[in-house]
Amino acid sequence: VNDVLAQKSVYDVLALNTYAVETAKEKPNFIHDSDEFSFVLEGQMLFHYQGEQYLLSEGDCIFFDGSRPHGGQAYGGKPCKTLLILTPKN
Repeated sequence: VNDVLAQKSVYDVLALNTYAVETAKEKPNFIHDSDEFSFVLEGQMLFHYQGEQYLLSEGDCIFFDGSRPHGGQAYGGKPCKTLLILTPKN
């Protein structure tokens, strides 16, 4: 679930994301032309970036180059809510 709070373009977005409890076997894999900041508001998120995994908990944040393979999924059997900010590279 993605609630867009503000958007100038496809690569310039402020949004609240809610990740459902993850049951998929494949990890998410996104690539886009923007930098990304994600702040965990509730729950835990298992974040994948360029083949590495990071476990983020409530209050944790991450900033990264969105043009590299990445994605997040809920962790620990509960949904996860994040504040997501995409900023264009140029």
